[in-house]
Amino acid sequence: MTNLIKRKRKLFKVMPFILMIVLFTITYQLFATMKKTAHLELQTNFSLHSQKFKSLVEQRMLAYKHVLYGTKGLFIASDFIDRTEFKSYVKSLMLDKMFSGIQGVGYSMIVPADKKDEFIKKVRLEGFDSYTITPTTPRDFYTTILYLEPFDLRNQKAFGYDMFSNPERRAAMEKSRDNDTAIISAKVTLLQEFEPSMQAGFLMYLPIYEKNTKNETVGERREHILGWIYAPFRVNDLMRGLQGYEDDNFDVEIYDGGSISQESLMYDSYESSKISLFTNKLEMTIAGRNWTILIKSMPNFEKKLDVSKAELVLVFGLIFTVFLVYIIFQLIITKEYAQNKAKEMNKELVIKRNELTNLNTTLESRVEEKTEELQKSNELLEAHIADLELLNSKLTKAKKEALQAAQARSNFISGISHELRTPLNAIINFTDQIIEDFDEILLDKEMQTDTKCFLTRVLLNSRHLLQLINDLLEFTKAEAGKMDYKIEEKDINVALRTAYNNTYSLLNATEVKFNLTLHPTPLIGLVDPRRFLQVLLNLLSNAIKFTNKGSVELKSFVEENFIVVEIKDTGKGIPLDKHIIIFEPFMQVNNIDNGTGLGLGLAKRMCDDMGIGISFTSIEGSGTTFRLIIKKSEG
Repeated sequence: MTNLIKRKRKLFKVMPFILMIVLFTITYQLFATMKKTAHLELQTNFSLHSQKFKSLVEQRMLAYKHVLYGTKGLFIASDFIDRTEFKSYVKSLMLDKMFSGIQGVGYSMIVPADKKDEFIKKVRLEGFDSYTITPTTPRDFYTTILYLEPFDLRNQKAFGYDMFSNPERRAAMEKSRDNDTAIISAKVTLLQEFEPSMQAGFLMYLPIYEKNTKNETVGERREHILGWIYAPFRVNDLMRGLQGYEDDNFDVEIYDGGSISQESLMYDSYESSKISLFTNKLEMTIAGRNWTILIKSMPNFEKKLDVSKAELVLVFGLIFTVFLVYIIFQLIITKEYAQNKAKEMNKELVIKRNELTNLNTTLESRVEEKTEELQKSNELLEAHIADLELLNSKLTKAKKEALQAAQARSNFISGISHELRTPLNAIINFTDQIIEDFDEILLDKEMQTDTKCFLTRVLLNSRHLLQLINDLLEFTKAEAGKMDYKIEEKDINVALRTAYNNTYSLLNATEVKFNLTLHPTPLIGLVDPRRFLQVLLNLLSNAIKFTNKGSVELKSFVEENFIVVEIKDTGKGIPLDKHIIIFEPFMQVNNIDNGTGLGLGLAKRMCDDMGIGISFTSIEGSGTTFRLIIKKSEG
């Protein structure tokens, strides 16, 4: 009782500290929740902006694609488009106002090698004395830039250039030609670039084919291609043309393809190594080309993270906690003062009570001694009882095991006597009949035929006896633990094919289908090859023996980290009451199965010894499926 009072007093003293910790924890959790909520709100705002920017890029690139399709329509509607008409059409598009970000619209024409000089001469007659096709390296055909508007200083640098000579441009042009659609190229440096304002760029191509031609296949498109309507883009100019996206709240990076690297970087609005609070990676496909957009928050955007309410909750929570703990401390101090006064007043009473307490202590000591003696005696008694119960349990178990062993021996002797007597009686009877009628057999052909049938039955019963003896030997070895195993890494599919070939003849020209389905790759498992084949032959022979119509299937496959072998038949199945004893020695589905009753028990024992799981499912009248689970080799 005294210890309980002391513990309560100690608990009462530490209660303010416990309360302070609890209140601090609640305050901090509330602060963290409010701070997380503010963070999620700003993150949602950031995600919405990222999606808005993605949609803006997709819409703008779709508009550029429409510009190319409109230009293609101009070529389709006219027999011939000269430079003046092309310039007027592009000027009417008002690219700088309606489609800001596009560098221009051009037409690249295919020129065969044998018409190159004639073509250059024709273009020079238009007033371009220095025009030529570049690069000048000889090739089968050229794709020279013939028209490019607006024809300003930058675009004049690309005039006459054969874009097919560049791998990146050529890949996009070929893809556009073969698919009859608008395609953009990989990241390139445009010919229009010059120091000091160098930018990354790309080009969009749209093919033009000969009029009134059928262009449904790739071969037809390659045969009838005339050239490409195309548009060059400077990425920085393109991004500046997207209204409302460019501010100091976000850092936008655009990468060509799916990888993020310095080589694939096409655009970076702010080159900063600062780790951003929010980052959003967006994948998008623009005109057959994959882009990766990385949007990062900038300090100005991150300043919008309002945690003032959370901080206010933290401050007021701490103040409230300190105030409440102070009040409780004052109450405790007051209570301790009152208790001390009470102790002084009761001091005399305590002194008188000590004498009675000493007497009581002596009495309690004697009682405790007697109690300890009684407890020791009780413990010794309980130990003897426990020993007796343990001995009784062992005797009961030993008796049960002895009865089971006797019953098993009786069952074994009865089963083997029956199995040996049945075929021996048949052999004796058939042999006796042949000896008795031997003279008549030599003269009567009909009796010779019957005798041949008798001898066949003698042979079958002799083979049955031999199989029974072999099974008994194997079973005896297994029971004695003397069966040898040589576990090796073997291809399970090879064993299955061998078993299939060895048992196929058992069908005897019946209508039963025997299917072999192997896993497409080698399945290396840990087995004893000879014992594993013996198990397969046993299961397959049973499946064929009990299947009169339908099919027998042997297959292998992989399930998780194990190799699975299934032997499935559509035969008579196993009765439900036989399921729990089917693997016991001399157990047969019925009395006319003409088997030894040892095969499945021996197969189960060999599978257990090799670490192979064996199970089955069966519905009487519908068939049986045996399943072997083999551990894959880790080598």
